[in-house]
Amino acid sequence: MDNRQQIHLENLSLRYRGIETSALKHISVDAEFGHVIGIIGNHHAGKTSLCRALAGIVPTIISGDVTGTIQVGSLSPNLDWQKYNQQTGVVLQNPAGQLSGLADTVADEIAFDLINQGVPADQIKRRVFNVADQLGLGDQLNQSPGTLSGGQKQRLAIATAIVTDPSIFPLVKWIHLDVSISSVG
Repeated sequence: MDNRQQIHLENLSLRYRGIETSALKHISVDAEFGHVIGIIGNHHAGKTSLCRALAGIVPTIISGDVTGTIQVGSLSPNLDWQKYNQQTGVVLQNPAGQLSGLADTVADEIAFDLINQGVPADQIKRRVFNVADQLGLGDQLNQSPGTLSGGQKQRLAIATAIVTDPSIFPLVKWIHLDVSISSVG
């Protein structure tokens, strides 16, 4: 299988700093792009940790010790996190907690990663409007993110993740998403 078209985890282990027990132990998985894959497990089984590792959040943003291989296509978070990050989108359990907190409007929040990636302004505007329309946020583009309802914040978090057109898109506890958006994508 062409490594540019797959997710590859090999002997992945993760332990958060200050915690003795490993969150993940020796996980190995290969999956092709273009599939929806569900990960089911007991409470505290490591599902969220796996999504954080896949997104490159651990150890880059959240302190932890990661061993093994994480590769999405030809990219690995420990070799070039910035490029890797451009290929991953993630929505965590608390969507409001992953918003930048720096944006004055919903449109600015959706555009945040695109601006940081140096995408031209005309493309940013088009992509922001398209994603907002897809997720039913078109009428909220000029609102402050802080004024949104919980469901709207979920959709905003999804918008910020998919506007960059990521290769992979881990969703943590996606079962709680609004029914109206559970089929978007």
